[in-house]
Amino acid sequence: MAGWACCLLMLPVLTSGAAAQSRSASASAAGAPCSWPNVACDSAAGRVTKLYLDNLNITGPIVDAVGGLSSLEHLHLSNNISGVLPTALYRCRSLRFLDLSINNIGGKLPDDLGNRLGRNLRTLYFGANRFDGSVLVSLCMLRNLRYLGLSECNFTGTVPAELGQLTKLKEFSDVQVEILDLSDNSFTGTIPAGIWRLPNLKEFMVYNNSFTGNLQVDGFPATG
Repeated sequence: MAGWACCLLMLPVLTSGAAAQSRSASASAAGAPCSWPNVACDSAAGRVTKLYLDNLNITGPIVDAVGGLSSLEHLHLSNNISGVLPTALYRCRSLRFLDLSINNIGGKLPDDLGNRLGRNLRTLYFGANRFDGSVLVSLCMLRNLRYLGLSECNFTGTVPAELGQLTKLKEFSDVQVEILDLSDNSFTGTIPAGIWRLPNLKEFMVYNNSFTGNLQVDGFPATG
């Protein structure tokens, strides 16, 4: 998608008070961000709240300007980008939905990822990328997560026992699907016992890994 980076560089102007005040006078101007395709704004304040940029043949990394969108709640970027996970997303404190699946994102996840992503995050989907290393314990700090998708990410090592503390895993979009997806990685060791006690979990996918040990599912709500 030619020129997508230029568009995103302009979006943060909507986060300023001056831009919001002048929006009514300039909304019809060519290039007004809230009139662009794939962009949704808060009609009252004129701030960008949603970006629908999936499947647009975008190439290259995420531009740092996205971090200037302090009111951004939904970011859809699947099947597009490459590079490493940008820490600029830490500044998107209103983020509730983040989909970076089916991309070419590589490298290790930042150690502070779970501590720095907004505590409002409900949906985190990293599936089908090329990360190195293991799932970070810090992801377990995202206590408001309803959906966590980590399939086909090339993760290795053991599954953190702390994943069993994500007691709100419950929703994806507007339906009750109650899913934890760790399939198609290279996980080893045993499945943490706490995961089976997650109260809302109904689907737990772990196929195509290298887990060992006995499988005990006592207390798993989906078996009741």
